[in-house]
Amino acid sequence: ASRRMSFGFQRAEVLGALLNALLMGLVVVAVAVTAFRRLAEPVPVAGGMVMVVAAIGTVFAAGYLLWLYQRTAFGTPSEEFENDDSIHDVEGPEWIAWAPLLALILVLGVYPALVFDVTDDSIVNVATSIAAAVGG
Repeated sequence: ASRRMSFGFQRAEVLGALLNALLMGLVVVAVAVTAFRRLAEPVPVAGGMVMVVAAIGTVFAAGYLLWLYQRTAFGTPSEEFENDDSIHDVEGPEWIAWAPLLALILVLGVYPALVFDVTDDSIVNVATSIAAAVGG
């Protein structure tokens, strides 16, 4: 590092970030290779155990979401934001922007076949192509 270039490999944060990025890249490659192998040659899954772990994860995620929402939406503002007039509640333009997205989320949550009917054939073709390429 110098006056002109204040960054460089002499700083531990940079090396840590580089190592983190490399390890994450390796994990992504490992997961992708495993996924393609399983796509080519499906392996039986212990469905009961997977369902239990997924249910527990869903309960914890919902609990955390509710706890976080309570702290952000219903808590008292800190001193930093207590008297800030630029922070206000949702107004008309925000509702206009969010209304179509909320309606789409509701419709697709109740009737997901709207998307699945359109994408099923393409997904089957891609899965077949990948399985053939991997040798399955």
